[in-house]
Amino acid sequence: MRSPAALASLVLSASLVASLCTSRAFAAETGLEPTVVSRPTLAPAPPPAPAPLKKSRIALALAAGVVTALVPVALGGTKMANGQTDEAKNDGFVVAGVGPALAPIVSHIVIGEYARAAAFGAVPVAAEIGMGALVAAKPDAVFQGTVFSRTSFAGLFSLNLFGAAVGLVDVMLAEDRHRPPPITVGPLVGGGRYGLVLGGAL
Repeated sequence: MRSPAALASLVLSASLVASLCTSRAFAAETGLEPTVVSRPTLAPAPPPAPAPLKKSRIALALAAGVVTALVPVALGGTKMANGQTDEAKNDGFVVAGVGPALAPIVSHIVIGEYARAAAFGAVPVAAEIGMGALVAAKPDAVFQGTVFSRTSFAGLFSLNLFGAAVGLVDVMLAEDRHRPPPITVGPLVGGGRYGLVLGGAL
């Protein structure tokens, strides 16, 4: 003897088969096909807007960048002024260049922009590495070298400072990048209905 669960399963299957046969017979007699009503389809939602940055956090980022730049500059300048040899003075120059190279990286990290930290830190860091490589290969390049060696060092040092300044200016403009858009508009299509969907900060 079949269990109640098996009997219920058989009755349900028979009901589904009978319903399907009835639906097909009705469609064959009337020429009408069952209509599937689709739900309205919403347009893909726009990506979430970045969280707004407080001015105090931007000010903190700028302060961190400036301190990062000035402390090595002061230390390197002191070492260069007290150096008695070209090597000692070269070390002072290289130490001074570390601060500007790291300043835009530190500032962007404070506000959570890690990709921009790498992008805006690439040029000053590369210039700092170039300065170190130049004085390591030719210790007299800065003070007793050729016009080309002195010009090359000056260009690298200037590129370091310029890259740091650009990176700090980019941090100053971070508030505009993190301001959410006022209104977003998207289409609403489906089920014979058309319209617009509004969203955003109203």
